[in-house]
Amino acid sequence: VRRCSRRGINLVVDPGVLALVSAQGFDQIYGARSIKRLVRDQIATPVAKAALAARGSSGGAIHLVARVHLGDILVTHERS
Repeated sequence: VRRCSRRGINLVVDPGVLALVSAQGFDQIYGARSIKRLVRDQIATPVAKAALAARGSSGGAIHLVARVHLGDILVTHERS
């Protein structure tokens, strides 16, 4: 979230996303090692894609929301 704000992106993360990451990112054998991969694949990459798409349509600050939808993390551009 801090990296996003330095780049003019306001990212709001729904509490359901945090619950999903903590549930899916923990492994009995390896512990929390897979959290980094999960955050990269299901949050960071979709945030980057949404930011690029939103930056093309507006010149100002970008407002993104990450939420859980049907068991997956969905990042959407919210118009302000």
